[in-house]
Amino acid sequence: MSDLSIQVSPKASASVEARPTGREHLVSELIRAILQGKYRAGARLVEQELATQLGVSRTPIREAIASLAAMGLVEMRVNRGAVVRGFGKEQLRQMYELRRILECAAIRLACGKIPLISLESLYARMTLLDQRTGPQWSDRAMAMDRRMHDLIARHCGNDRLADEIQRYRDMIQAARDLVGNQQQAQRLAVAAHKRIIEALLNQDADASVSAMDAHIIETHAIVSETLFPDESVNNVSTVDPSPSDRLPIVQSPASEGADYETMQLEAVQPLPRSVLTPSLATREGEML
Repeated sequence: MSDLSIQVSPKASASVEARPTGREHLVSELIRAILQGKYRAGARLVEQELATQLGVSRTPIREAIASLAAMGLVEMRVNRGAVVRGFGKEQLRQMYELRRILECAAIRLACGKIPLISLESLYARMTLLDQRTGPQWSDRAMAMDRRMHDLIARHCGNDRLADEIQRYRDMIQAARDLVGNQQQAQRLAVAAHKRIIEALLNQDADASVSAMDAHIIETHAIVSETLFPDESVNNVSTVDPSPSDRLPIVQSPASEGADYETMQLEAVQPLPRSVLTPSLATREGEML
């Protein structure tokens, strides 16, 4: 058997025991192991070994490996099975470059389609989060991050694009988990999210794309510098994210992700009208 192993945290282990067939959890654990170098390029992922190690059946392991193959982290080879592909600074850059294309296309399509009441609520919660601190602040920031991106993907009108965004988000999330809960970086992200929502509230597609583009470039730089501190950070190459006809096409829609509403944030104040253009403020006031 291979001497490579995944160090699952107690919290993660409890999650596996509670949900022995949780494919998403297994995918997340395997991604983290690969990004941490516990499985290096060329290492085999043996279903039975992983099933024994993680205390699950082979079926969810097989499904998780298939997801990793779809992400490009492993490849299926004849007579060898699943083999880990190399992952380093260049692969991270490519991952964020693709995310930049996908997310910018989605926000352009979603601009003007997201209910104003949803955007106002999200902005108010982001503002509240920006003013608070505490032991659960980081978890709340991560949850609001996912909520915003899910909201945009859900309203882009392209189920395949939304599904592709979700697929790469699993990889992005694993990379961010390795970076850790850096509150300074997360506060930068909260500020960036507020700028994105402001542009969406004003139904300004160009400003929305610009804000999303800057947010992803900034996040890539932080993650890259943390994971690969000895190498200089190269920005994601400049691309035009607007043409949707150049996007990869895959299969099914992303999930609703409604459980983020369980975050116990206190009541929030109405969105400051200074964020909105006069015409939009009038329409938004009529809705309420």
